[in-house]
Amino acid sequence: MSDQIRPMGEFFDSVAEDYDVVQTSNIDRGVEYYRELSTPFPATDRRFRLLSLGAGTGLDLVAVFEKLPNLDVDAIDVSKGLLEKLLLRFPHKAHQLTIRAADYFKVSLQMREYDFVLASATLHHFTSEEKRELLEKIRHWLKPGGRIVLGDFYVDQATVKLFRAYYDSFAEAGKDVTYGSYHLDIPSEVEDDCNLLNDMGFESVQKVWSSQNYAIISGTLADDRIERLQTENPAVELRSLTPDDSKSLFDLIQSNRDHLTQRGDYYDLVNAPIGSIRSQLSVPENIAQFGVLVSGELAGCVSLIKYQPSVLGLGYWISAAHAGHGIMTVSISSIVSYALERGATEIWAGITPSNEPSIALVKRLGFELARTQESHLSYRFRG
Repeated sequence: MSDQIRPMGEFFDSVAEDYDVVQTSNIDRGVEYYRELSTPFPATDRRFRLLSLGAGTGLDLVAVFEKLPNLDVDAIDVSKGLLEKLLLRFPHKAHQLTIRAADYFKVSLQMREYDFVLASATLHHFTSEEKRELLEKIRHWLKPGGRIVLGDFYVDQATVKLFRAYYDSFAEAGKDVTYGSYHLDIPSEVEDDCNLLNDMGFESVQKVWSSQNYAIISGTLADDRIERLQTENPAVELRSLTPDDSKSLFDLIQSNRDHLTQRGDYYDLVNAPIGSIRSQLSVPENIAQFGVLVSGELAGCVSLIKYQPSVLGLGYWISAAHAGHGIMTVSISSIVSYALERGATEIWAGITPSNEPSIALVKRLGFELARTQESHLSYRFRG
């Protein structure tokens, strides 16, 4: 190891011309590494937003763009030289790229802006304390349920100590080498970064690829919008719905149009465009919507509408394939308990007079007929 170090941006500007060749050759199975970086990403034409930290020449984006052709990317790197190469690599993607030559520890970004964060061959320039600080920022930048993908240089414990001693020697000599100000490597063990992601609130953390000196790990930011309710049937679960569920919900509704309208109701539901469904799930305001999941498959919906602080309305429906199996009985029983625990004193359900199965269902669960209108019957549950 040399006792001469250069500022980070200056170093990478100096190697920009040969960066791709040198970087790939420094990674064991480097070509495979850059291909496998795309593994944690879905293959879809949907428009997502990705934050690339230490974006370099965009070598790590090639395979990602193949899976996500409509991806919008905010690319941040301290090296203007590397970013110029990135733009030259993707001239046909210029309208999808936002480039920023900056220190990503110091940038100001919008909260919950990104679906993905990718950091390739960059975090090994920071101490574990600094990485923890950065991950806290990433938690704010990612959308709930968003994914982080880290590809980096990893070593064994003995080698970690050697690199750290070398790093500390500059600090002891009075040089400020914090926050990647100079080109220094401070690699960790891959297990340490996996544990760090877990500690910072990421879920489903896993190593998806590794070689002798590099590995790829990914995790998902815990979604604080998601609530899960258990039912008496272990195979049936209620999960709060988000805008990401819009298409699945719309498709399920449309495939059950005849079933849902056969008793003279649910016409507004089956005629609602997908945009309306997405808007409702985006800004729920006084309505909480739970998907009914049967063995993990979306099978219906249960909704609570706030009429007054302690007075709620109940809506529900189930697909034809899952009707008549007691699924909605356990689902409504669970949602009623959920509402009562949160202070509800009355829960109302409006049912068309011809929907005899639905009437029988709410009566079994303790709802009583409270009002009779021409278009529907109002059943009430009192807590």
